[in-house]
Amino acid sequence: MGLINKLLYVLLGISLIFGFSTTLVAISNTSHSYYVSSSPIIITSDSDFALYNFPGTGTVDDPYIIENFNITGAGDCGIYISAVSAYFVIRNCIVDGFDEAITLSAVLTPLVIIDDNYLSAKVYGINSAESIYTTLYAFRNVIKSGFCGISIADEKVLAIVNNTITGGTNGIILSSIETGLILNNTIDVSQWGVSVNIEVTNTEICWNTITGFSEVAFGIAEESNENVVIHHNTAILKQSDGTFESLAMQVPSNNKIYWYDNNTKEGNYWSDWTGSGTYPVVDPYGNVVNEDLYPLANPPVPTNKFPGIPTPPYETTSTSTSSETSSNQASATNTSQFTNPLAINTIGILLSVVFLGVTLSLIKNKK
Repeated sequence: MGLINKLLYVLLGISLIFGFSTTLVAISNTSHSYYVSSSPIIITSDSDFALYNFPGTGTVDDPYIIENFNITGAGDCGIYISAVSAYFVIRNCIVDGFDEAITLSAVLTPLVIIDDNYLSAKVYGINSAESIYTTLYAFRNVIKSGFCGISIADEKVLAIVNNTITGGTNGIILSSIETGLILNNTIDVSQWGVSVNIEVTNTEICWNTITGFSEVAFGIAEESNENVVIHHNTAILKQSDGTFESLAMQVPSNNKIYWYDNNTKEGNYWSDWTGSGTYPVVDPYGNVVNEDLYPLANPPVPTNKFPGIPTPPYETTSTSTSSETSSNQASATNTSQFTNPLAINTIGILLSVVFLGVTLSLIKNKK
């Protein structure tokens, strides 16, 4: 084989390798697309939003959008927001390594949305307190925590929907909620699934799956909790540590806690239910103080009985990060992260096809 022929075949091989390699690059970049490395985001006044150049103006129709950040590090908080009244949304962010991933304190904003984030923290995934005028939506977040996935106190309206919570001892802790919906969350923690501490009213806890715990799936801690309805949940005990004699616990003398849906006459699935009779709800001393009148023989499957999921007024589909992001707070670690992987793949294939065509043409002409 002559030298020219060898070179032509080398070119042919390069063209094929180039096309294949661009496909691999596209695949490898997909899971990291659009994230911008950032230091912790600390906001303690409405004017601080402008310092970060977030898209939006902070109004109800045009909230500030905190999205597409990768905040990995150590310290107290990855995202800390306090004493603001501007509207904002936190979505499609990675927050990893801090004591608390997202912390809200004394927020005056009428509506806050935390949607579709990956949060890993040593203590709390989401921790919100003293935001008594706020409606908080926490949707579709994946949370790993050392202590508690989501802890919410002092909220006017709360919706915790479609989240996945793992690790830690507690899944969700609630205190001082006027109206709440805890719906279709998957919780795998070591001790307590959902804890209702104090002054939680008009709250529905339903269609959640709780596994891995050793104590209780649901605990009602104070007599001040009223009109809390717990139904169509799945509670699967991993291994009891002997602390309680039931997977459901509440304080005595509270007849305003309901462990079933009175409309459908259906309660919850308890993995330790005997299969006959009601399911006992006990106090911390093992005394039966309430009951699930209609325990389920099998884990419930959502049907037309599934309650409607509240729809946030803002579009929660993530978009690419604004090019005006402050360079001193968020800098790109890899420019390929901001390129559409499908575009990379398409360009690579087109170039390889052209390269291949030229190579084959040269081979043909040589012959």
